Amino acid sequence: MKAKLLHLDPNDDPASARDRIEWAQAPRVALVMPAELVWQSVDYARLQHAAIGLGVELGIVHPLRSQRAVAEEVGLRAFPTPEAAMRQAWPTASRSLPARLSLPRRFVPNTLSRFFPARKPLAAGLKGLLTLFALFVMLGGAAVLSLEARVTLAVPISLISETLPFTLDTRSDRVNLNERIIPARRLDVVVEGQLSTPASGRKDIPRFKARGRVVFFNLLTTPYTVLTNTVLRTTATSTPQRFVTLSAVEVPPGGRAEAEVEALEPGVQGNVGALQINLVEGIAAVAVRVANPEPLKGGGDVTVRTVVKEDYKRLEQALRGQLLEKALEQMRQERDVVANGWIILPETLFVADVQEATFNRFLTEQADSVTLTMRLQVTGLAIDPADLQQVGRALLADRTPPGFRLLALNPTRSEAVEQTADNRVQIRLVMQGVVGPAVDQALVRRTVRGKSIEEAASLLERSYPLRRPPSIYVRPEWLYRLLGRLPLATHRIQIQVDLEPS
Repeated sequence: MKAKLLHLDPNDDPASARDRIEWAQAPRVALVMPAELVWQSVDYARLQHAAIGLGVELGIVHPLRSQRAVAEEVGLRAFPTPEAAMRQAWPTASRSLPARLSLPRRFVPNTLSRFFPARKPLAAGLKGLLTLFALFVMLGGAAVLSLEARVTLAVPISLISETLPFTLDTRSDRVNLNERIIPARRLDVVVEGQLSTPASGRKDIPRFKARGRVVFFNLLTTPYTVLTNTVLRTTATSTPQRFVTLSAVEVPPGGRAEAEVEALEPGVQGNVGALQINLVEGIAAVAVRVANPEPLKGGGDVTVRTVVKEDYKRLEQALRGQLLEKALEQMRQERDVVANGWIILPETLFVADVQEATFNRFLTEQADSVTLTMRLQVTGLAIDPADLQQVGRALLADRTPPGFRLLALNPTRSEAVEQTADNRVQIRLVMQGVVGPAVDQALVRRTVRGKSIEEAASLLERSYPLRRPPSIYVRPEWLYRLLGRLPLATHRIQIQVDLEPS
């Protein structure tokens, strides 16, 4: 009959071995024990008792001769290797319980000494001292374990900035460090908006008419009445200016009479000088002559706003910028972008199609403002920030000073974007990295454990380029004053690293 092999772990004890024997449900079991597992004879005896109770024929496989001898002393079969346990015949062994490991208590017959043992003051005192010593050791160990420390290191950091070229490829699905290719996803959105701007053009428009007085001279021997709205004009100017009388006036025979006149057209051109009005139009010219003894005044222009080409350009540029920002925000809120944590580089946005661009005013039209309505199809590229970090860290690794490590990496801005013929986008990103000394916190704990505060601080200052001496705080303080040492257990030492710009 072959034995069933059960391999024990270095952490197994007789109780766990007994459970595994019971779970094996085999009539013959060989326990294969590693060299690190060392038991006493009482452990083997307990295991033998358990095997007999379960009706199992038990053997021990152990590489150490001393352990095999201890097992054989309590009646167990012992083998050096599992092959020997499977190949060799098992010698018959008695199923009687192993011999008692200690002598039985002896009682004196017919006396009460077993109920009232004799007192031994020396032994009792020694026992009490041992108890007090054990209690003192336990309390001391508990106090030592309650000791904890916090070490704060002020580590200098510095910034490095490099302009690195990248290629965004919508057809690639993985990062290519050699060619600096980052996979990208194309996103398209349609945005529309409206924007108004004040008209910046200026134009003078005639608004006010010139007014003044003229004198009519009657050429007839009878009275003559100059009617209202009689037209008068100048002859000395290059462009004749016409005026009308505002009321009827009667001119006596061979005499004269004054009348108020007003320019037909508004504007400064109606402000003529003295004696410029000298001609009467119509039938009245036969009867009277006219002259203005004083200049006419009051004619003037007003300056108004008009739409010019610069308004179109400024409005189109401003609204295009607003719509690109709106498109960027829409892309960031798309489901795939949010779910995958992608980022959209604003520099990759471009207008794929202008679907509408309408102005509500014409050029040179008089208006206080002009409004543009625009609808655009905007395209942008989304990338995984982990891919950007992977490429950026690989490229900045050679630029990190010896003994330092790259703590953080952040793209700040883009310098140029160029789209190639194969739908790749060439972009130059300014990558800003934070570098600082490589601080191994586990090594720091091992360095300061069991040291005084002064010794620990001196060791740390020699090991790391710190901005200032390390801060070490130990509590409870009374226990540190008593021991004068940091905790021996590394898990009782907390390390805090403060990054400070150099």
